[in-house]
Amino acid sequence: MVVVICSLTACVNNSTRENNLTEESFDVGSLIKTDIGEVIEVHVKESRNHLREMMVKLYKCNPRELIKSQYAPTIEENVVRLFDLDHDWQFSEYEGKYGSEVIFLTFNSDYQGDRVFSLMAGIFYMMMEVYNNKRSFYLFQAPDAQNLYNLAHNIEIAV
Repeated sequence: MVVVICSLTACVNNSTRENNLTEESFDVGSLIKTDIGEVIEVHVKESRNHLREMMVKLYKCNPRELIKSQYAPTIEENVVRLFDLDHDWQFSEYEGKYGSEVIFLTFNSDYQGDRVFSLMAGIFYMMMEVYNNKRSFYLFQAPDAQNLYNLAHNIEIAV
């Protein structure tokens, strides 16, 4: 047992590579991860980053929507509100609506709120629902293929 523990601790390395990228340290949880689980984690991370970029671009193309924001007057604060803060998807301006219901608000001609935030909140909610609101995936945990297809199709329609 001592030899196994010593071997595992020898794998822990916080060094920096030649290109200044830090190497990830050893995590015991990675022992019960599959390759596809790691691919899914990268996909979730990259999808979140792409949605962040899309939100910033939409605000830059539609600055009048930022003025309608009830939460914050800057793009960065709205991005942080959606992507970085822990929340339960209960945004006060949507009165208990989330997911596709919020996206429908975006395209409703009577809606007077921030359309960029409502679109991105709806898409982000749907994305996280597909992944069961997880960022780490272990053995036997994977999103449903049909749900992934539906999400991709919904994003394609929105774009």
